[in-house]
Amino acid sequence: MRFLKKWTSCIFSFIAGVITLALSACSGMVTSNILAGKSTTKAFEVITDTDLLKTAEQLGVESKFATMKAFSIILMVVAVLLLVYSIILLLKNLNVIKSKSKALDIVGWTLVALFLLSTIAVLVSSNVYADAMMATTTGRMLQLSAKVGFYQPFMLGTGIVLAIITTVFALLKRKDA
Repeated sequence: MRFLKKWTSCIFSFIAGVITLALSACSGMVTSNILAGKSTTKAFEVITDTDLLKTAEQLGVESKFATMKAFSIILMVVAVLLLVYSIILLLKNLNVIKSKSKALDIVGWTLVALFLLSTIAVLVSSNVYADAMMATTTGRMLQLSAKVGFYQPFMLGTGIVLAIITTVFALLKRKDA
């Protein structure tokens, strides 16, 4: 049990960071059907692709797109910070970094909270963006069906699992201290 208490936060922070970055490259953020064509937007494309912004401007939903893009950037930054945090915890657990400070625990709790909140924000803003895209095309020749892809619900599940596991093992570690 001592091993789990010591290494759980490190392992799950690393897993959450890797999953977030990996899924941003291969899973759909927003899926839209325009007439017969199907378009799937990957999460990293929301941050990097300028054509998506042009499309949002044409549909008049650029503010909703900008909100989704901002929360996507925050989520990616938090994922990278979780990876850095897991490396620092690894070094601490291997006694390369010798510190008795509770600052790492506070940073860990903050990153888990930011991860969960930014994941929820991405899910909500993506739904708002997809709904706005569909609402702007109603009554036009263009028939658009937009919905949230697999990325957001999976990230939400990952965030919830990370928060629960981190909380349980942090409480168990404090109980022994």
